Amino acid sequence: MARRIEGWKSRLLSLAGRTTLIQSVALSVPIYTMSSFLIPKSICTALDKLVRRFWWKGSDDSNRFLALANWDSICVPKRWGGLGFKKFEDLNFALVAKLGWNLAAGSNAVWCQVFKDKYFRRSSSFWSTPKSSSWSYGARSIVATREFIRDESCFMIGNGDLVDIWNSPWLPSYEWERYEASFNPRIREKGVRISSLFTPKSGGWNREALETWFLPGLVKDALEVPRLPLVAKDELFWKSAPDGLFSVKRAYLARTRDRGLLETLWSALWKVSGPERIKIFLWRLARDILPFGCRIQRIFGNSSQCVLCNSGEDSALHLFFHCDFAVQVWRSGPWGFCSDSMAFDDNLDLVKWLVNPWGTPLSGSDIAKFSTYAISLCFVMWRARNSAFHEGHTPVVPKIQHDISLMVADCSVFEPPSLEQQGQALLQVEDIWGGHWTDVNVFVDAAIRGDFGIIAILVLDRSGVMIEAATAKRKASSPFAAELEAFHWGCCRILQSGWHHASLFSDCQQVVKGLAAGFSSEWRARALFDDTLSLLNQMPSCYYHWIPPAALAVDDDRRRRKLYTRRRSKRVHTIKTLSVHRAEREGPKASSSIENGRR
Repeated sequence: MARRIEGWKSRLLSLAGRTTLIQSVALSVPIYTMSSFLIPKSICTALDKLVRRFWWKGSDDSNRFLALANWDSICVPKRWGGLGFKKFEDLNFALVAKLGWNLAAGSNAVWCQVFKDKYFRRSSSFWSTPKSSSWSYGARSIVATREFIRDESCFMIGNGDLVDIWNSPWLPSYEWERYEASFNPRIREKGVRISSLFTPKSGGWNREALETWFLPGLVKDALEVPRLPLVAKDELFWKSAPDGLFSVKRAYLARTRDRGLLETLWSALWKVSGPERIKIFLWRLARDILPFGCRIQRIFGNSSQCVLCNSGEDSALHLFFHCDFAVQVWRSGPWGFCSDSMAFDDNLDLVKWLVNPWGTPLSGSDIAKFSTYAISLCFVMWRARNSAFHEGHTPVVPKIQHDISLMVADCSVFEPPSLEQQGQALLQVEDIWGGHWTDVNVFVDAAIRGDFGIIAILVLDRSGVMIEAATAKRKASSPFAAELEAFHWGCCRILQSGWHHASLFSDCQQVVKGLAAGFSSEWRARALFDDTLSLLNQMPSCYYHWIPPAALAVDDDRRRRKLYTRRRSKRVHTIKTLSVHRAEREGPKASSSIENGRR
């Protein structure tokens, strides 16, 4: 690692370049070794030190450098206010946790079988085996991740043979400490599986056994936990992942979530159109780690004065908005903006305004163009300030405006193509229905609020005439679960009504694709998902399709117009028929009055 970094120092890389090298190369060098066992903390700290010094100093060979942000806060994902760097100790732990996960989930890999035969007792498991000093260092490293995995995972109960009541996590809403506090202190029998709490005949929960083994508060929650079919094996899921699958990235996120800064700005900041150096500049500005005089003054106590006007404080707000030179630049630009009246609470608030300018009379695409101009102006002003501070160059407004124009042009290259440029067009309703319209067509939809969802079903025949429509209220943990409830209800109605050659339509692509692949994208809805798959297997002549919500709205409008036309023609026909009968009864006088009315 040290040799690689020494080679990079000779390239005079910018901060954005150093960031890219660290993310793509430096963090990947020790992965192979770190995937096998826990590296000593002293080595991980030394690796962090090498990367940290290179990022802050670059090619500078001096022993001292100024770090204006904690390295821990930088080594978090970008959406949490960091740069996506990884601390080597946390990365090493997440990589070894993958081995522990395979053992905990009951993997049939050869190495797992060898590990169990060597280190686990006959009645013990990954969750209950005590760690011994006689074990190899690699084995002790794997078992060291057990408590972490226990806190972040949960079993979904099937046949109950894998879950140890006293050591395995199986209640999603319970932290492990809370779960242990719910044990009945008078019963502590070891090695008991959760299957012992099932009734012998039905396989459901034995309420009396639950009340005997646990405190009353847990019994109620246990009875509400969804279960897999009794013939299925117990499955271990990663609680914070929607699909429940483990990955090293998710393990690292779980280790570092307490260090993150939750702010909606971060996601928008990294989507700004422009080169990487612009985004790094905005990130440093938002994190208040640009070396302004006011920031340095808080550390060393030296004076802080603007180098462009020699009158105000050397701060972000003054340099970009209140400085006399900055005011001239803003007013001479294409927008003629008056910047001297702007005020922000802090640098984070300032960057929010740059990314999404509020309080301006602009709208539509003009806001995006103004945002690009404002960001480019601040970036060019920062470079002009550094040039004046270090080299004594005096900036002039025409040169600054020229540099801003070049920067705006560079940013426009990174703008995503519009829908028209991508050649995407709205689907025609006829193309969506073509080949899918059958004798019975079942449409399902759902909406969720809080812990409950409203599901709806609409059944039409081939001609578009409504057969039935209904709504219901269901408990749902997510929009996906609510849409799946609606789909499940549609399957039940098809089976109950005996509809053959039916088509089922849903506007939730996640549900339709998941059912087609046989994989639930949310583990908490796994039981309902498996039940829905079972219903679909009972309907071989039923087809299900995804349709865009916009297409449903267009088709609904078309059907309303068709129904209105049909009713209107029927109404006109009825009026004409009644008029003819009336004319026949009342004679020529009535016929002439009808003709006059038609005219």
